[in-house]
Amino acid sequence: KEKKNAGQYAHDKYAFRKFAFEMAQANPHLLPPAEPLQEWESDITLFDTLRLISQDLKVLNEAISDTLFALGIESHKHAIHFLFMARLAARSNIAGMDSVVERLETALHGKS
Repeated sequence: KEKKNAGQYAHDKYAFRKFAFEMAQANPHLLPPAEPLQEWESDITLFDTLRLISQDLKVLNEAISDTLFALGIESHKHAIHFLFMARLAARSNIAGMDSVVERLETALHGKS
């Protein structure tokens, strides 16, 4: 929870941090000697880079999720059609099809 709150804070206050950094660059005499501007600049640059990567990954994750959903639907259609064909084969007394249908129906209904 603390990490989530800190992450939200980090994103919400970005404009403030960026502006403060720009003002520190313009007024380096206001910084304490133990606080180098280069380290702060590295943090800002890395944050900007990682934020862009994170946004790209969110888009990619949504695309993957949508694709998985569509593939799941298509695969399920194929499986249902195969079950239908297996039932027809079982009704025609094709050897071993009763067992196949039983196992498929068990899997379909989530029974072990």
